[in-house]
Amino acid sequence: MTAYRVAKASGGRINESTLYRLVRANGRVEFFAAELLEALSDVLGIDPGKLLEREGPSPKAKRRRRR
Repeated sequence: MTAYRVAKASGGRINESTLYRLVRANGRVEFFAAELLEALSDVLGIDPGKLLEREGPSPKAKRRRRR
């Protein structure tokens, strides 16, 4: 889906410049508003968790390895 189509499908909840910033960051974003996550999830028809990916091991995994 193009940034234009996502912006249109969001009904004005997401603007194209926000989407282009996400693309330029190669999908690696440190912070964004919960409203953006919700709007993207609605437009793409997926759960918010499908849009997020953790980098590196989780804090729990680090604690388990130390033992």
